[in-house]
Amino acid sequence: MNALAQGGAYDRAPEFPGGNAALDKYLREKLVYPPKASEQKIEGRVLLGLIIDKKGKVTSVNVIKHAHALLDSEAVRVARTMPRWKPAQKGKTNIMAPVSVPIVFRLDATRPQK
Repeated sequence: MNALAQGGAYDRAPEFPGGNAALDKYLREKLVYPPKASEQKIEGRVLLGLIIDKKGKVTSVNVIKHAHALLDSEAVRVARTMPRWKPAQKGKTNIMAPVSVPIVFRLDATRPQK
């Protein structure tokens, strides 16, 4: 579930606080597998496109690659609750930049469902 910086018109890409490992942990803790998706055994990978503004706030969330409406909605919900990121920089100036975040929904008997 690593964030992937898009483009390259910056010197430093946006970064989730604590890096990709912290992003993975955040997603594991915050994602709630939709009950109907679990009942229907729906799995998939949602690819989100986020815009991180120059203050690090997630200002736009779009689904780039859909998995299923239930999974897409949960991925968007969690992305909208993310804390501020370290914004992208061009030189020493913070700038707005896009980032892609893949979110995998996999049913796993060892993972407790919330």
